[in-house]
Amino acid sequence: MDARVSPATIFSTQPDDIFVIRTIGNLVPPYGDPDGKDATAAVLEYGVRFLNIDRIIVFGHSQCGGVRASMEGVESLPHVEAWISWLVDKSKEAADGIPDCEREVRARACEQASVRNSLENLKTYPWIRRRLEEGSLQATAWYFDMVQGSLWAFDPDSEKFVRIDGP
Repeated sequence: MDARVSPATIFSTQPDDIFVIRTIGNLVPPYGDPDGKDATAAVLEYGVRFLNIDRIIVFGHSQCGGVRASMEGVESLPHVEAWISWLVDKSKEAADGIPDCEREVRARACEQASVRNSLENLKTYPWIRRRLEEGSLQATAWYFDMVQGSLWAFDPDSEKFVRIDGP
C-alpha cells in the first residue's frame, strides 16, 4: 500500500488478481472518522466486507518519501502534513532507538515502523478485527528493499522483519 511502488508490477499480477490501496507512506489511519468520509476506511470496508478478501498485506518500501517527510517535516503542504501526522511519533520513536546510526539505517527503521503501525491500525476497524478473530482474514506486513530488490515480512513472534525471497 504505497503511492509509488506498484505491487502489481513487483509481483507480475494480472488485472483483478489483487485489490490495492495506495497511500503516501503506506499509511492506514486508525478507525474513527466521525463523518464516515475517510477514503482509506471506505476502500478497506469495500474490500473486506463486499469483495470478501481473505488477506491484507501492508506493503512498504525503502526510500519512502512519506516516511522521510515524517522524519524531516514538510513545509507548505498542509494536507500531506496532516496525513503523515499519524506516523510522526512512530518515526521519532524508531529513529531515537538507534541514534548513532547512518541516515539510511534510521530511515529503514522508520519505514518498517510505518508498516507495523499501519498493520496495528488495521485492527482498529471493527469489521477487520472481527474477521481476524474469526480466522477468515489474515493481515501481514511486508517491506520491499528497492535497492537490493529483496522482500521482507514482519514476523510477530520475533518482532522483526525476515527476508522471504531468498537466502
